[in-house]
Amino acid sequence: ATFPMKACPLCSKFATHVRSYYTRLVADLPIAGQRVQLLLHVRKFRCDTDTCPRKVFAERFASFVEAWARKTTRLRQAIEAIGLATCGEGGARLADRLGIQTSPTTVLRCVMALPLPPIEPVSYLGIEDFALRRGRTYGTVLVDLTRHKAIDLLPDRKAETAKTWMQAHSEIE
Repeated sequence: ATFPMKACPLCSKFATHVRSYYTRLVADLPIAGQRVQLLLHVRKFRCDTDTCPRKVFAERFASFVEAWARKTTRLRQAIEAIGLATCGEGGARLADRLGIQTSPTTVLRCVMALPLPPIEPVSYLGIEDFALRRGRTYGTVLVDLTRHKAIDLLPDRKAETAKTWMQAHSEIE
């Protein structure tokens, strides 16, 4: 017989004592247009190391389901791809046709959670202020004039903030 063993995420020592179990309901990609729900039986372990501040921890399925997520990684990636190709409303309608149950807000949230691409060297920079709330909150958008793309948003429209950003990018002509 094999012992159930998992490494504690803080001290990395293997814990063998299963404290309890709980179930997670996780959505996955549809099969033949039918919705798929996975019922995961998750083990909670007790860390046996006296000096470790983490006394109880649950096993993780990092490559399959992120911590606290209600969707598998591949379902989230599919919704991201749909959102990048379309938009919120259109993406939700397309997802529904593919058998993925989601809302326009979820499609947009998945796209907005993606990391921003690194800022490439900028030769010519355009600076413009914009209103987040007219008359109250303003920001600054920085545009790469060569590629015609917005590259960064600054939280205010103060000259010092823009100056600090430009000093960090010495390639600007």
